[in-house]
Amino acid sequence: VNRGNLLCTVANPDGSWKLRLTVPEQNAGPIVDEARQSGSLAVRFAAATMPERTFHANLDGLAYAARMDEAGNRVVDLSATVDGDPLGAIDADFADTSLRVGSDVTAKIACGQRTLIQSWFSDVVDFANRHLLFRFR
Repeated sequence: VNRGNLLCTVANPDGSWKLRLTVPEQNAGPIVDEARQSGSLAVRFAAATMPERTFHANLDGLAYAARMDEAGNRVVDLSATVDGDPLGAIDADFADTSLRVGSDVTAKIACGQRTLIQSWFSDVVDFANRHLLFRFR
């Protein structure tokens, strides 16, 4: 055992499930804006151990300050409460081996609609605002 290794996790499997999500700081703007306007956002996610299933949750916590993660990237922490019992419709033997506390998930957060140009070229628009247009404002 090395220093810093995770040895145990305390969890209540009978209670509501929570997701702890991290979003890169440069992608957090639309999430923060939509959370301010509507309060709770819908989240769809798939666990790495069960990628064929999609589960649903509601965003209920949002850090308004970024932090550095282990890799040195700036991230914003989010939390979401999973809707209902995600294991309710899954065979018990299969669920015990597939969906565990600490599993990695891939999530999509509904932040409203935007144009196709905004979606495809958001990095270009951000660069232009940050480095070109900033000097003329």
